[in-house]
Amino acid sequence: MSLLCFGVLVFSILTSSSYAKRSQLIQLRDENWRDCLTGEWLIKFYAPWCPACKDNEPQFEEFSTWSDDLGIKVATVDITEELGLSGRFMVTALPTFYHAIDGEFRRYNGDRSSDSMHTYIEQKTWQNHEIISWMRHPDSFGMTLMSWLFKTSVIMKNIHESLMEDYGLSLWMSYAVFGIGTVITGLVLGFILVCIVDVVFPQQQRPNKSAPARPKEVRKESGDGDGRKMEDYDSQSDEQDWETIKDKEIQGSDGTELYRRKPTADKEIPVEQDISTRKGGKDD
Repeated sequence: MSLLCFGVLVFSILTSSSYAKRSQLIQLRDENWRDCLTGEWLIKFYAPWCPACKDNEPQFEEFSTWSDDLGIKVATVDITEELGLSGRFMVTALPTFYHAIDGEFRRYNGDRSSDSMHTYIEQKTWQNHEIISWMRHPDSFGMTLMSWLFKTSVIMKNIHESLMEDYGLSLWMSYAVFGIGTVITGLVLGFILVCIVDVVFPQQQRPNKSAPARPKEVRKESGDGDGRKMEDYDSQSDEQDWETIKDKEIQGSDGTELYRRKPTADKEIPVEQDISTRKGGKDD
């Protein structure tokens, strides 16, 4: 009889001790998730409807009884209630385990048994695993936006259900309301963005600059009064690009003067040239 009483006493002590340790299991929420940025944690993401999560529940609770001995904190996240954390940690499969130590996060992909997790923490085998990149860090800007996106989807879902159940709208009417709301929201956000750009980067009016007038051709009289100097290069080139073809160069010519274009000379043609000099003194 005494042995039976002793056995019952030992069993009750072990049971109460185990229960006390399991009560230390922390439930992370959107309000307190930043607590896992300090210290060492092992976090499990689960859903009540997930069969694999239910099968792992006894093993994870058993592992949580070693949290004080290992000097870590064991936590769980219900993604059906904390969808924002699901997006922040990019949970794509269930259950998902993360090991966190002083703000460094690693994905735990080992065996889900209590002994394997105990070895993973006690022997620090997590040091052999790669830290998740800064882009996927839960506290990064991108993951924060992802969290807000997941939260927005939940809000939209609740509004959709409210329109159908509380206001009696049909499915397509609810979709129409969301479509109109999306267009109006886009217009408002675009208007706000334009106003911000105008304030930050105001437009500066540039003075209208008229095109400069082309200088008129200047005719200068020569010193001897026999001719004038012209600055029109086109007229000079027209007079200099043609030469007379002699009769000897044309077979059967009857004496008619023909002209052909001169080959372009490599030398530079002066812009100003005395007309009397070009004509070879014909005025005399």
